[in-house]
Formats: sequence, structure tokens, C-alpha cells
Amino acid sequence: MFAAAAAWIKTDPRVVFLAPTYGAIWIRSGVASDLTAKFDGARAVFRTRFDAPRAAAAAAVTIGALRTAELRLDGRLVESVGLERHAWKQPVRVELGPLTAGAHELEIAVADPAGPAAVKAYAADPMISSGERWEVRSGSATWAAARAIDRAWDVPLSRRFPSGGQALLGVLPALAPLFILVFAATLGWVRLGRLVASPAALRWALLAFWVVLGLNNIRRLPMYVGYDVMEHLRYLETIAIQHRLPAATEGLQTFQAPLYYLLSAPLWTAFASRYGYHVARFWIRLLPLFCGALQIEASYRCARTVFPSRRDLQRLTILVAALMPMNIYISQVAGNEPLAGCLCAAVIAGALSFHPGRRERRHLAALGVVVGLALLAKASAFVLVAPVLLLIGLRLAGAKGGGARAAKGLALTVVVAAAVCGWYYLGNILRFGSPIANMFAARLSWWQEPGYRTAAQLTRFGAALVQPVYSGVNGFWDSLYSTLWMDGYLSGIAGPGSPPWNYAFMTASGILALIPTLGIAVGLLRVCVGARTEERESLLFAAGCVVFYAAAILIVYLRLPVYSAGKASYMLGATPCLALLAASGIDALSSVRALRAALYGVLACWAVAVYAAYFVVGPVIAVAAR
Repeated sequence: MFAAAAAWIKTDPRVVFLAPTYGAIWIRSGVASDLTAKFDGARAVFRTRFDAPRAAAAAAVTIGALRTAELRLDGRLVESVGLERHAWKQPVRVELGPLTAGAHELEIAVADPAGPAAVKAYAADPMISSGERWEVRSGSATWAAARAIDRAWDVPLSRRFPSGGQALLGVLPALAPLFILVFAATLGWVRLGRLVASPAALRWALLAFWVVLGLNNIRRLPMYVGYDVMEHLRYLETIAIQHRLPAATEGLQTFQAPLYYLLSAPLWTAFASRYGYHVARFWIRLLPLFCGALQIEASYRCARTVFPSRRDLQRLTILVAALMPMNIYISQVAGNEPLAGCLCAAVIAGALSFHPGRRERRHLAALGVVVGLALLAKASAFVLVAPVLLLIGLRLAGAKGGGARAAKGLALTVVVAAAVCGWYYLGNILRFGSPIANMFAARLSWWQEPGYRTAAQLTRFGAALVQPVYSGVNGFWDSLYSTLWMDGYLSGIAGPGSPPWNYAFMTASGILALIPTLGIAVGLLRVCVGARTEERESLLFAAGCVVFYAAAILIVYLRLPVYSAGKASYMLGATPCLALLAASGIDALSSVRALRAALYGVLACWAVAVYAAYFVVGPVIAVAAR
């Protein structure tokens, strides 16, 4: 598997993965990242000076470039190299001609029509090989030192927000009493009595908190907050006003599956006809908020199924799921992700609760309907199909009737799902030759920095704990962490007007989230050992879903080299799975009573910090009704 992945990265020209060769590294300009979407390419001139100890009848340099290069030696044009998009990974050897003894200057002008300008050069003379001793100039700028491609981009915007340590120290006085109370109660020093809610009561309490937060924020969050929010609004308003589905090529988000927009259009029409479309744009947030609440319900049902006799683990699962920041911030704005996420969570709950029996056909048919609806909400639901069918197939194969029964049950689920969503994907096949009409099929041309991938981006981590805002620009794991446990990309806002979150609590919660993160990691390891039980089987399924989602996000991250490609919100549907694994992992770490008390105390502080972070304190936005 790893060999196949490495071969794909190395050979597929669509994967802009830059690696060093023979000691020569890829280099770029050293300017700070501006975070904006770009619809034009980049140009830069790189140069190096070197001394030839003796004259040579011939000299050569081998280069790689994104994507065209013009070489000049001592001001003389040597060669222009045009690297086609399908062949840019093949290095090109350029003959420099006779070389006299003494000082020389090599310039390489690089241009990429749809991405960043970068170059790699190597030759027999190591002084020619590209590195940070080279200089670079973009446009009319002065010459500056080139930067190794692995170097982290400077993101000035991130420094406008509190650092992790500063934020944690700032909110510590507010959270310390809660930690002490939970720590003491866990050790039995303080009796809380009825304050320790049952899992069902905790579910209702968290749903009530969700409603309060949603109603408080719905008119306090500016309309522009949210990933591509205006594009999502144009999609649903096309349906509401023109009564048609837009073509996938009409906009930046019209390639998305249509269910969210079909459901939102009547809601928009109802408010727009009475109050005007400006008011309607705020109140269509009710549907994403409802979907976010359903995540809590789905996680509660998963917890009861997987941990039927462990009320403590049920409570942990519900708490982690309900306060998962990616669900909170993305469910407060218009967009299709919350609907797709709650439907995928419902699929997971339905799969976990399935057991062969008298009503299995009804259960499988209902599961097929939900799978079809999830696929009609967003194509990312395809990630769940394999693990869900595997779990159902294994449980049916182990019952009376074996393989034949499993084949019939799986066929029923697939046929029902296809009946629900097949019309949409068949239309994509007829129009684009592929069931998934993504932004590439829609021929949308734009890019963001960095515009490439490197090994360092796949291995570095830590910025999300120090300066989390836009920390994901420089690495996959920082991107996942900062968008799972925080609104690390400010809901898609890269300039003035960031969401009115309480950033001290948000940043502090990112550090406190190390505890549920540790729980998830231990939970993933825990399912690999132990006797085969129904609980372990369910947790293996949860782990499989998380791994499948993470792998899918990684593929998108490699294939689409923009900083926002590694968002954890793409795995919103796996919220119950993450919460189940976190509960299992924290349970494994809690064998020592004092450690359990400390873990529970930090987890309680994390939950309160998250809620405080996304509870907007500010004026209601005035919108004139029609």
C-alpha cells in the first residue's frame, strides 16, 4: 500500500510533490503568504553566481521547474524550456556551452500559469546546485535570498490572534475552579449527587445548550462567515428563484450534490417572501443548526449501542461529540457540510445498531435510504460505503444463511441507496464521464499558496498549538488539528472581518484538546489488541471510518495543493466515531484513580472553553425587512 502511494506521488503529474535530487533542493521566493485565491500564475527569476576554476569545452545543468524556464548564462540566453503539465516531473538537461575560467552568473526565469514559481537545478559543480545561497526576484522587487521549498511560510495574519500559551494563561483563572471541582468529585472528596446526569439526561442538556448557542449566534454572525458561503447561497437561490438545478460549471460550488440546496430553497422562499432575501439568508442557518444537533443525537445512540453497560463511557462519548468544535463552527453558517455530516453520522449509527434478525430487511432498506441521502448531500459520503458494507456483510455472514444471506442483504442496501441518489450520479457520468462532478470536471481554475506539497508538510506538527490560526498553511497535521479542535481557518476568512469568536477561549481549548486527541490515539491502538467482542468489533468499525476519512482527506490534500484542502470538517460525518474512540482511549488511560480525576478535570475545562469560544457576545446584526 505504501509502495503504491509512493509510486503515485512520484509519477502522477497532477500531484505537485517536490522532492530534492542529488543534494539540490527546490527553491522559491521568500515572501509571506497572502492567503488569497489566485486566478493568475506566478513568475520569478532565480540566480546564482559561481566560479569556474578552469575553462571547460562543455557544461550542463539539469533542471526541474514549475512550469516553464528560461536559462541565461552571463546574460546570454541559453535555452527556453517548456514543461507540459503532464511531463513536468521529468528533469531536463540543458547544455550551457563552453565555460571560461572565472566568475559566472546563471539565471533561471520561471513561470507557472496556474501555480507558484519554483525551480530545482543540479550539475557536476555543486556550486550550481540550487539552494538558499541562490537569489530570487519577483516582478519589480529587489533581489532577495531564495527559500528552500520545505521552509514554513510566514503567515502574518496568525500573529494577530493570541498564542496558545498566552490564551491558556489568560483563561486559567476561569477554568481552574472547575478543574478542582471535577478532580475532587472524581476522587470522591466532593459529593455531586444528582448533578451527575445519566447519559440520556446529559444528551438533553447538551441539546438545550446547543439550541441556546444557535439562537444566540444566528443573528450575531455576519453573513459572510463560512467557507464559500456566498457560493452556497447562489446555488440555493438559483433553485429557489429559477426553479432549476444549476450546471456544475456555473459557479465555484455548483459541482456539489444538491440535497442541501433542495431542502434549503423552500426555507429561503418562506422567509424571503415575508421578510426579504437579506433576512432569509440569516434564517436558512436553521437547517445546518438542526443538522449539528442531530450529530449529538446520533452520537448518543452510537454510545448506547457500543457501550451498553458503561454509562461513564456513554457520557464521555456524548460530551466529546457534542462539543466537537468542527461541528459547532461549521453548523452555524450556510453550507452543505452539516447536512452531509449528520446523514453520515446516521449511517454510522444505523450500521452499528444492525444485527441479523426478524427486522433485518427493514433495517437494511432504511439504511440504504440514509446512505442514498448522504450521497445526495455530498459525494464525500462514498468514503463510508466500504466500511459500512463490510460491517453489515460480516454480521450477516456470521448468522444463519452465511454468504448467501450476506449477499442478499448487501444487495438490498446498495439497490435502495442507488434508487435514492442514482439519478444525480448517472447525470454526472453522462455529462462529465465521471460520477463525481468535482471542481476539476467543472474546469475551475484557481490556486492558493503554497501550491505544492513536500515531505515536511506531511511530517511537521506543532504550530497548531502555538499560533493555530492558519497554522495549516504549512502542514497536513496542523491543518487537521486546527480545524478539528478550533476554527483554524476562521471559517474561510483570510482578511479583515474574522468571525466574532472568543479567541482566547478558542486557542486555549486547542491546547486542552490534547486530552481527547490522546484518547483518540489510544483508542485507535486499543482496538488492535484484545479478544473479539461486539464492543471491539464496533470500535474497529469506528477506527476504520476515521482512517478512511483521513486517507481521503490526505489524497485531496496531495491532489489539490491549497492550504484549505486538509480541513478536518471533511470528516464531520465521523464525529460519532471520533467520540467513541476518545471515550475508549480515555478509559484505557484511567486505570489509576488520580489520573482519571485529572483527565476528567481537563476534559471538563475543555468542554467549557469550547462552548465559551463559540458563544458570540456582541450586538445583533440589524437587517432591514422588506
